[in-house]
Amino acid sequence: DTLVHQLQAADIPRVILHGTPEPLAHTLDRQGLHVHIPRLDDDTVCPLTSAARDVAATAPALWLFTSGSSGRPKEVVLTHGNLLAHAHGIVTRTGLTATDRLLHEMPWHHTKGVNNQLIAPLFAGASVVLIYRFHAADIPAQLEEVAPTILTGVPTMYARILDHLGD
Repeated sequence: DTLVHQLQAADIPRVILHGTPEPLAHTLDRQGLHVHIPRLDDDTVCPLTSAARDVAATAPALWLFTSGSSGRPKEVVLTHGNLLAHAHGIVTRTGLTATDRLLHEMPWHHTKGVNNQLIAPLFAGASVVLIYRFHAADIPAQLEEVAPTILTGVPTMYARILDHLGD
């Protein structure tokens, strides 16, 4: 219900799903949303793709949803201009460059995981290494394997990581 509400609030009529999410696809179809499940081994071009084009700074780019602490989650629409300004601010304040490599351990449904750890580094030309899910015990091995120049998180994550770091 929450996903359907968010898709409808953002006026998203079409959903692309990966894998075999048949129950979810059927639920979304019943709610009037068009569902497309591409085959990754298919050489044909997805009918939803198009050539790159100029997008107005005022055009909606990203819908975030509040926690819903005072009712249903409310959508917050960010424009392409908002995302560009935020990325520019992050790059300017942090000094991110194309030589940086970020270890991305935040959830993608979190604004920090999208804006600070994906859009901003890519805006700077940096590389981003995605991990499936944060597990504090895995971080030391990931740091050694990836050798990131930057790792960002929230205080709770840092506190959990400390127990797994050696000298």
